[in-house]
Parts: sequence; C-alpha cells; structure tokens
Amino acid sequence: MNRDREKKVRPPNPISKASIVSQLTYWWLNPMLSIGMSRTIESEDIYEVTNSLQSDRNTETFAKLWELELQKRNPSILRVMLKVHGFKVFTLGVLYCLGEILAKVIQPICLGGFVEYFSKSGNVSLNDAYWYAGGIVLKFIGSLRKIIVVN
Repeated sequence: MNRDREKKVRPPNPISKASIVSQLTYWWLNPMLSIGMSRTIESEDIYEVTNSLQSDRNTETFAKLWELELQKRNPSILRVMLKVHGFKVFTLGVLYCLGEILAKVIQPICLGGFVEYFSKSGNVSLNDAYWYAGGIVLKFIGSLRKIIVVN
C-alpha cells in the first residue's frame, strides 16, 4: 500500500487502450501475468489506476451528494448510491435481463427446429438447420460464460 501518499510513477494501464475483445477475455493482462510467472510482482510493476476507479474522484462525488442528502428530512445512503452508480448499474441490468430473456426464448425455438430437421416429416432446410445449430451453440457459449464468470 502507498500509505505515505507519495506519487509513484507506474506503467500506464493497458486496459485504457485495449480492444473490446481484449477487455472481455482479459488479454490485456497478459504482460502482468508473464511477470508474475517469471518473478514476484513488485509494487513498481502494478499498473496505474484508471480514471474511473480513482478513489479521490469517486469519494468527492459521493461526499457532495451525501451532504445534499443530509439536508433532506429523511436522508438515505441508498438514494446517494443510486445517484452515483444507479444509471450504470440499471442500464447494465436491463441489457443483461433482455439478453437472458432473448436467450431463453430463442433456445427452445432453435432446439425444436434442429430436431425437426432430423424428423421424417421435417420441413426444415439444411440452411435453416445450420442457423438453428448456430443458435444452440451461441446459447451454450453464453452458458459457459456465466459459469466462468460466477466461478
């Protein structure tokens, strides 16, 4: 920890220039992992903190909103937290929920179409069977992603 508050020069954080694929797969972290495999990670090896994670800025924002909240009759820390982080969390939650609903609706349709392709009375073309199989694979990959993130 840097308890004496001295400003240390750190390497720039590669996540700020990483592509979306690199961010989702944590590929941007490979240089740090390579250092950790070859030797013990030192304080100088740790990347600079991104602006969105700077505790000073987040603390100031929270403190200002808390002071305003204290002027109300019934102050609530939950209201302040929702003001600070609510829109981001709400937006991500809605997008996640819509993705889950879509996946749960599409999966049985894809399974039904794929099984119908192999039935004797199936009216599904080979091209459609490939689309159904692709939908099943995408749902499987989504399930794996959830397992990996949770564990």
